[in-house]
Amino acid sequence: MKTEEAIFNHWNSQPDHVHWRTHRIFTPGMANAVKQWLKEGYTADYLCQAINNYYECRTTKGTWWHDVCKIKWDFETFFKGGKRKTEYNWKRFETERFELWDAYTDAHKRVEIQKRRKQQTPPEEQEERYVDLHERTDYIKLFEENPDSPFYRAMAEKMKK
Repeated sequence: MKTEEAIFNHWNSQPDHVHWRTHRIFTPGMANAVKQWLKEGYTADYLCQAINNYYECRTTKGTWWHDVCKIKWDFETFFKGGKRKTEYNWKRFETERFELWDAYTDAHKRVEIQKRRKQQTPPEEQEERYVDLHERTDYIKLFEENPDSPFYRAMAEKMKK
């Protein structure tokens, strides 16, 4: 089996998913698209890792590739390039360039950041910080300086207790 065909088989070996496009036949155009990169010195393993990264983006909820992008690249388009021939599609998914976090949508990133913050700080610590903040503020003195403030009055009464 040729190296190009092995890479093609790796593409088709990815688990079935609605956002993934598999192929029945290996065309000469597909073979030429991959040969170009093999001639430039890229290894089959390296190209297969780019396929894995693309698959991960296409099938992970919250990524732009899963939630927004409606175009599923086929094998040939992935290696040949899209509308701009100077930018090859697969290069976005090279191991040293690829970071799944960068593929997430901004909305998903915000949700994830909020989840991480909640996980890092237990509610008990959040309350203690709140109490510490209030203990550092001398509301009794502030109430004496501003006797008309109902807020300072209430807080001063809490501090006296």
